Amino acid sequence: MKTDDTTLISALRILAAKIETDDGVVNACIAEAADRLEELTALALTNWERWHLIDRVNKDMLRLQDMLEAMHQPFQREDMCREDPRLCDLIDKLLRNVSPRGKQ
Repeated sequence: MKTDDTTLISALRILAAKIETDDGVVNACIAEAADRLEELTALALTNWERWHLIDRVNKDMLRLQDMLEAMHQPFQREDMCREDPRLCDLIDKLLRNVSPRGKQ
């Protein structure tokens, strides 16, 4: 069974403070191990959070592309253009900047 990182970091810090040595080298090594584990844990969480953010943005972009493509359908487009011609110009500009799925 693995101990969770925060518990292990706390245990290492306690050991670094409590172990009695003549020169303190062991204490320094244990304290540095705790520091490094803490840094690695923070880095792993940051990368995990980034991956999920990228995944969410990609899904949002696909939904937006679907919406733009649906808005570009002739019958909807004509209705929108009658109501506000500026909206059609905006849709055209957006569609020029969005590549079709699978084509980069």
